[in-house]
Amino acid sequence: MPVDLAQLKSVNEVVRDRIIRHAILLEQYKTGEVRKIISFFNRSLEPDLLEKLTKYAGKTLTENRLRLMRQSMKDVMAAGYLRMRKDLEPDLIDLGKSQGKWDAAVIEKALPVRIALNTLSVPTIKEMVVNRPIDGRLVREWFEELGQAQAIKVNRQIMIGVAEGEGIDEIVRRIRGTAKNRYRDGILARSRREIESVVRTSVSGVVNNVRQGTYRANADVVKAVQWVATLDSHTCEVCAAYDGQVYGLMDGPRPPQHIGCRCTTVPVCKSWKEMGFDFKEMPASERAAMNGRVADKVTYGQWLKGQSRQTQELVLGKGKAQLFRSGKVAIRDFVDDRGRVLTLKELEALD
Repeated sequence: MPVDLAQLKSVNEVVRDRIIRHAILLEQYKTGEVRKIISFFNRSLEPDLLEKLTKYAGKTLTENRLRLMRQSMKDVMAAGYLRMRKDLEPDLIDLGKSQGKWDAAVIEKALPVRIALNTLSVPTIKEMVVNRPIDGRLVREWFEELGQAQAIKVNRQIMIGVAEGEGIDEIVRRIRGTAKNRYRDGILARSRREIESVVRTSVSGVVNNVRQGTYRANADVVKAVQWVATLDSHTCEVCAAYDGQVYGLMDGPRPPQHIGCRCTTVPVCKSWKEMGFDFKEMPASERAAMNGRVADKVTYGQWLKGQSRQTQELVLGKGKAQLFRSGKVAIRDFVDDRGRVLTLKELEALD
């Protein structure tokens, strides 16, 4: 039975589809890592912090006691965030090793002929996890700075409580929150949310760093990368503008672009001709599979055009949404060459 070439997916399309499906599993993995780290926060760090506070209950908060209390908050936070980072890093290394093999294998399986791709060494992956910045900071720096910031916030609430004449019980409520609000109104609830964001971004950073390394290690097969953004109302304007864009292996932006970024990239494989093969004798299906073209996809702009007016205004704001609907500006016009989001006035000037 002859092959319908019109219905045949190219290698780039097959790989893209598998990476997008894989991204769903990675979101589930992120959730598991978040639960693990937050579990430590709930069962160890928070009780330790509250214990250090409540030992001053019924005592006059002299200047010396207040100094000791505030220092103990710093110590608990520093030790707790160090422990969380040390719990996370081995998992990130294991993830990187698994991800590197998967990224190479997904291309190998899609190729119509057998070509063995290079995989990254374990030392290289460990180096990426420990010493490759994610959104401008190393993983250890994220946790160190987050711990320091949380200590400052806790100590600020202590000082506010003391200034207002509150006792330890009232200060604890400021920090932990209240039972009637299920402890969602305290400083520690915000700490949990910030930890979750850093853990999720760390996972994304490792996946994308390893992925870029794998593509570069196989430059004889992969010629470029295409940006893929998650298409929903939470997608930021920067990532929306990058969606569908193609960049060289050594240039262009790379995800994650910010805390909580869910974007990734997919490889653009070379054509048979670009790889130096003589394809005249190849079956038509094999020639068509390796055409070297970028996979077709629904861009963020196309997706947004199909959404309701309310959703468009929720994502872009009323003024920008009106410009977008009028066709005066495209979604990629919302960001300049440096990734800066343009103001409404700047967008209007483009018209």
